[in-house]
Amino acid sequence: MQHISILRIKGITLFAALSITLYGDQFPLPTFHAVQARPKTIYSNYALDFDGVNDYVSIGGSDISKPCTVEAWTRKTSNSGHGTLLGGGSYRVRLDQWSTSNKVGFTKTGTYDASFNKSTTLNEWVHVAIVFTSDSSTLYINGAYHSKNPQTDFKIPTDLIGTGGSSTITATIDELRIWNDARTAAEIADNMEIELAGNESNLIAYYKMSNGSGTTLTDNSSNSNTGTLTNMVTSGASSDWVASY
Repeated sequence: MQHISILRIKGITLFAALSITLYGDQFPLPTFHAVQARPKTIYSNYALDFDGVNDYVSIGGSDISKPCTVEAWTRKTSNSGHGTLLGGGSYRVRLDQWSTSNKVGFTKTGTYDASFNKSTTLNEWVHVAIVFTSDSSTLYINGAYHSKNPQTDFKIPTDLIGTGGSSTITATIDELRIWNDARTAAEIADNMEIELAGNESNLIAYYKMSNGSGTTLTDNSSNSNTGTLTNMVTSGASSDWVASY
């Protein structure tokens, strides 16, 4: 006969195996240790909501050459046809590529409109990361590899968030990060759900979107690429600073 005691206290499961008796002989069982259940804590912070009506953030940076990576949590609220996440100069990073049924993509103005075979789901938080290297461009969705595009003639623009000319975005954006290296699949997956320290190697700009009010968007990297909100409501019940989890 086997004797096992199980005790659960505040998420901790204790197993105490006493003994097992077979054919009249008693044998001790191995000792099991406490197993701590992983806590599931939700932290509330802020994100920026772009309504597509000429609102944007000016960050005034220059283009980032390959290898480079852009990643952000995004919650698209409509398909704008020109949903530009980052813009500046000749380049655009887009959640909606106008020529390909609102798929994630990127553009070099007057040269090409490239896209991946992926449209993000409306009104759902999706982590989007694009890695640009000398041989391809790679899309990761929610930390997992999705697909490649062969286009390599691209630089990440860091002048404007939420617009590129008339190409505005209709989405809520959080945890926007720009790197001047090719982030690996493991790095993207391991860090997409945690806040960074801000002093990580190759981190060019980092926007936690956590100011909560006002016209200033803090760059939480060590490079001080502070942004300025334009045509956005910065306080009150209709503020474009919205809750994020």
